Amino acid sequence: MALFLGYDPGGKGKNGVAAIQVVSDTPKIVDKATVRDAAEALSWLQAHIKTAVALGIDTLLAWSPKGGRACDDALRRKYGGNSIVAQNSLYSSMTLNGAIVAKRLGLPVYESHPKLLLRVSGENAIREIYQDALASSGEDHEGDAIVAAWCAARLLYARLNHSHFFKSMGPEPSCPCWPGMADRDRHRYTCARRTPDCATPAATGRLCRARC
Repeated sequence: MALFLGYDPGGKGKNGVAAIQVVSDTPKIVDKATVRDAAEALSWLQAHIKTAVALGIDTLLAWSPKGGRACDDALRRKYGGNSIVAQNSLYSSMTLNGAIVAKRLGLPVYESHPKLLLRVSGENAIREIYQDALASSGEDHEGDAIVAAWCAARLLYARLNHSHFFKSMGPEPSCPCWPGMADRDRHRYTCARRTPDCATPAATGRLCRARC
């Protein structure tokens, strides 16, 4: 059965990793851990890569060269709260470790925003799994990695089914940075994961997909 991997990058000893399966439309934890750094996270994820089909990461996978990201601005307007942090306010360990693992692992990669999803989603199953992980480890790194993997699973399935999982947010638009980014804004972003067959730059937004 296919695995979906998740990574919550952080500082020393604060990198969460997870592998999940989707059984009857419900996440099932296969493995999870908190590791020292990006190197250990990469090794852990590579050990589970044989049947993995996607990676979800709780960090930025695209940056704006000027001002804030349009996708972050759109989510902040729609949902409020303080979990949507400006790109220049994030710790470098989060942004650098995430980019390193995304680049080297070689899977389709999806940016996620676990705290926002848990706040706005009506899914009790993933919320309960997150709370169990939080209770068992005492910190949120593994829980965030689990939710990141769940985001990757749902968004990949949505892509394959040509319908967006977050139906209450409206139909899936053409722009890869969703929601809130107009096509005219794409040039402000560059893709963190370019491949030879990538036709155009692509940006990702929180709770959004990116496969480039």
